Amino acid sequence: GAGYVSADGGDTWQPLGPGLPISTWEVGIKDIAIDPGQTDRLYAATQRGVYQSEDGGATWFKSDYGLGGVLPTSLAVSPFDPQTVYAATLGADIVKTVDGGQTWRKINLPWMEWTSNLATDPFIDGRLYEGGSCMGDILISPDGGATYHTIRLTLPITYTDSPVCANSIVPDPHRAGHILAGVAIPRGSAHSDWHGGFYASQDYGENWQWIDVGHVISPITTLVYDPNHPLIVYAGTDGGELLKSSDGGATWHTVTNYNGTHTINAIAIHPQNSQRIFISGQEDPNAIWASTNGGGTWFRLANQPTTGPVWTLKFALTNPPTLYAGTMSDGLWRTTDNGQTWTVASGLAQGNVRSLATAIDGERVIVYVGVSAGALTGSASNGLNVVRADSETTLLGSGVFRLSTRLLGQHVYLPFVAR
Repeated sequence: GAGYVSADGGDTWQPLGPGLPISTWEVGIKDIAIDPGQTDRLYAATQRGVYQSEDGGATWFKSDYGLGGVLPTSLAVSPFDPQTVYAATLGADIVKTVDGGQTWRKINLPWMEWTSNLATDPFIDGRLYEGGSCMGDILISPDGGATYHTIRLTLPITYTDSPVCANSIVPDPHRAGHILAGVAIPRGSAHSDWHGGFYASQDYGENWQWIDVGHVISPITTLVYDPNHPLIVYAGTDGGELLKSSDGGATWHTVTNYNGTHTINAIAIHPQNSQRIFISGQEDPNAIWASTNGGGTWFRLANQPTTGPVWTLKFALTNPPTLYAGTMSDGLWRTTDNGQTWTVASGLAQGNVRSLATAIDGERVIVYVGVSAGALTGSASNGLNVVRADSETTLLGSGVFRLSTRLLGQHVYLPFVAR
């Protein structure tokens, strides 16, 4: 929320001065501290970093340069160079690394708040897409974030005067120039009134066409192409609907026998066997669901990595493939036996993992992890239980971490933080 200051013991109040980030529910001021030795010096904690005032709150400037305390909410790896990664963060806007995370710099793409989502084009090196704006804007950079231009989505006449939020932009890995976008359309004050929909582009995002699903659906939360079948695409919604297309996104139908409920956070398809599909749901219950017959039937995994939400699911092309699950408060988990057993990724904070990205670099598989600050223990995991001794617990900051996995099975974690 916003911050206010009183100079007369609380009788009257004035808004804090300029320099602070624009206050919204997700990036506003979370806390304020006063220097006891110099009462005109104030510090404000926001989800975009720490700000400082030297004049009692009249003016502010950012004072946390060099800190790694940022939570990446979206990560995108270049298909042409796994050392090039883009991150949308709460605290450092849109940043880029070209050396695997050793150094980061801000790029010119504007930050679209926590809904910012990034995607790299699999056919044109350096072409980058960003969605997240509820003005219907999709940003396209042809040169890795140095410059960009804006494309605005146009809703059909049914939704005249409604805004549109581009929640998910996913380039087709099989067809050059083809991109799908999943959107949310606010229709009232209650979130349950929102609708969802799809757009498609055939020319690398320069022009978009609305896809008529034929019935009202909930806002789209995730889109995933089948890695083994070029025309099959799955989508999840905020209302718990699972949708499938068998013609590359031109038409869609609801998978009626999926029995999960509420929001679908992520969908992962086994890279070698499309019969195996995994879905993470949110609320009632927080769970991972699976199918072993291409979506014909579904079951809730007996073993779950967490009791809270799983934000993201990603396969890494290890041997056998590893499925990673990013959780809200229990860190990063992985399974190599399709969810029968899970182990926590050691060396990472047991915090909020909101984003994951995977890549292959010669003899290595690379996993990039966006994680918030949290507890780090030196003790090993035991099945689904992490044994933590208080004497071994330390605190690890937020940022981007990279896991390099040798194909022989050796794992080394290296911390890299946005600066």
